[in-house]
This record gives sequence, structure tokens and C-alpha cells, in this order.
Amino acid sequence: MPPTRPLPQAPSPLAALHRFLASPSAPPPPPLPSLLSLHALAVTSGLSPRPDFAAKLVSAYSSAGLPALAALAFAASPSPDTFLWNALLRSHHRASDFASALSAHRRMRASGARPSRFTAPLVASAAAELGALPVGAAVHGYSVRFGLLEGDGSVAVASSLVYMYARCGGVRDAVRLFDEMPDRDVVAWTAVISGCVCNGECEEGLSYLVRMVRSAGDGGVRPNSRTMESGLEACGVLGELSVGRCLHGYGVKVGVGHCPLVVSSLFSMYTKCDSTEDAWIMFSALLEKDLVSWTSFIGAYCRRGQVEKAVELFLEMEESGVQPDEVVISCLLAGLGNNANHLDIINVQNKFQLKCSSDRKRRELMLAAYATSNTQSQSALEHQDMLITISSGHVEFIFPTGTSHVEGRATYLVPDLWGRVGLS
Repeated sequence: MPPTRPLPQAPSPLAALHRFLASPSAPPPPPLPSLLSLHALAVTSGLSPRPDFAAKLVSAYSSAGLPALAALAFAASPSPDTFLWNALLRSHHRASDFASALSAHRRMRASGARPSRFTAPLVASAAAELGALPVGAAVHGYSVRFGLLEGDGSVAVASSLVYMYARCGGVRDAVRLFDEMPDRDVVAWTAVISGCVCNGECEEGLSYLVRMVRSAGDGGVRPNSRTMESGLEACGVLGELSVGRCLHGYGVKVGVGHCPLVVSSLFSMYTKCDSTEDAWIMFSALLEKDLVSWTSFIGAYCRRGQVEKAVELFLEMEESGVQPDEVVISCLLAGLGNNANHLDIINVQNKFQLKCSSDRKRRELMLAAYATSNTQSQSALEHQDMLITISSGHVEFIFPTGTSHVEGRATYLVPDLWGRVGLS
């Protein structure tokens, strides 16, 4: 009888636990049942209070999408070190629980644990998401005090602080810190450009983008899709069609021109710059046409007086299954009013009557449409009378320009997408 081979034995749980301890600082998380078994064995064997083991458990639970168990593993350690605190901060950040991240940071500082170059970016980005400028400024302060803005990891720390200041409205602090950086990554460039644009400094944002493109030609970092998004937004706000076209070409050249985010930004830029032909090309390239993109394009045609195109696009939008709201219909009514198309206004009104959330809002939009038409003043007065009947005492009078004065409170505003007001 031939000798039988012994069956392979499964590794003992204790051996698996020691392998987990000896693994790299951020090992791939084992399957959840195995992870729970390791955790239970660590508790029974007295290993769970060790900060190094707790940090690996926190990271594993965080990667598995279990932040509550990550917090439980953290709590088992009576004296967490900086590495363990960072694991907890990363867990909260991964779960987008930024308030808990800032709370953990406060406890970390109170415990006396010293922040590291991994701590600062996590806390700064959480502060940015919550608009907590004082917390972000405190991170900046101890980053200087502990030398985190020098040596290895300093670029990540500085970039996160630039992003934080930009998101919290401190664009001048963001610019100042960015200009002091000896080395800059794409995060820092994008943060300062988007910060300028979001805070109304579009020309300055474009100037930084030009600097970035030039430095990329000398071996520097290239803009990514987020950088391009901010630059194209600035072009749209400023009406810089030629600069926007240059960015379009550059985006294609560096390989981000067909990214959905960039295509959407190009479409928005071309519509704001009244280049409907280019906008149509970008609109056709959009993978998902939502209500915002349809509204932008319909509004662009209305602003250029191409009302027939706007109506055609409106009908196409409905056929695609996208339901119009008050904003897109107010754009269409304003365009029809400018072109004195009484019958078209009535047709849109009949359609809108079924979709408007209130009779008052529908009357206000109709009044706005007629008030923008010099030849439909009688219809405007009729709708004014109806509006006064609906809400007596709020509308004082109608200006010849098509705007009204509202006494006592702010009522429904009917601005179109480009700042003109039909009823305010």
C-alpha cells in the first residue's frame, strides 16, 4: 500500500496574526471574516493595545469601508502614537467624515502627540471641506514650527495648505504661500488657479495657468483635468474665447481634451462666449446631457436671438427624457419675449402650467417674458393684474425696462443665466 501524503495543514491563527504584524504598514486588507478573527485573537492574546497593531487594524477596517470598527480598534490602545493617530485621521478622511477628523485632531493635539508630514495634509484638507479656516491656519502654524514645510514631504504639506486657504476664501494667503514654494506639484498649481477663479480673480487665475503651461514646457508638471476646468471657467467668465480655444487645443495635445470633465467645461465656456457652433460640437460629445447642460445651450441660443433653435433644442430635450424646470423655461420665455412671439409665449405657458410648482411663479415668469417685449405691453399689464390679484400689495410697479420693484420682501427672482433680470 503506497504511503499516503499528509494533508496540508492550515496555518495556525497565531501564525497568521504574527504575519499580519510583520506585514508592511499598509497591507492589503484580508477578507472581513479573517480580519475579524485576527482582531478577536489579538484581544484574547493581549496584542490589541499595541499601537502598531491597532494602526494596521484601523487601516484594514478603513479600507474595508468600516469606519466604526476602525474607531473601535483605535480605542483599544491606551497610548496612541502619531502613526496610530494618522491612521484614524485617514480613516475619517476616507469616509468623508471631516468633522470627526477635526475632532480626532483636537484630541491628538491635547494628547501631546506631535503631528507629522502625514498629519498636516489630512487635517488641512478636512478643514478645507468644512471651511474651518482657523483650524487650517493652526495647521499652517505648527507646520512652520515643526519644520514640515522643509525637506521630504514638504510639497504635499504646502499644497494642502494652499488648497485649504483657497477653499476657505483666503485667496491672498493661498497665493502668498504658493509663491513661496520652491517646488510645486499639480495639486498646488490647481489649488491656486481654482482658488483665484472661485474667488472672482479670474485674470490672476489665468495668469497662473499660463505660468504652469510654460513651466510644463521646461519639464514642469502639466495641467490635469481639474486645472483645465478652472482655466476654462475663467475664460467663460471673462469672455476670453481666443484663450479658451488655445486651452482647448492644449488639452487635446497633452491628452486631457477628451476627458468628460474637460468636455463639459469646454461646452460651458463656449456657451458663455456665445460660440454656439463650437458649443454644439462639445454638446454632442457629452456622454451624459443633464438639465444644466441643456439649459446652458438653450440659454445661449436665446441670448443670441436664435429663438427657433432654442425651441427646437427645448423639444429635443423633452424627447430625450430630461424634464424642464422653471430655470430653463424662464430662459425660453425671456428669449421669446425679446422676439415678441406672442403665440410661442402662450404655447410655452400652456406647457409650463403643468410643470410649475405654483400659479404665482408661473404668472411671474409670464410677466417677465412679456415685459422684455416692447410690442407686448398690453399682455404684460394683463399678467401684472393677475399677479397683483394673486399676491396683493407686494408688486409696486413695473419699470419700462421690464423689471419690477418688490416692496417689503424678496420674492421669486427671474434672472436668466447671464445676469439679466426679468423680474426682480
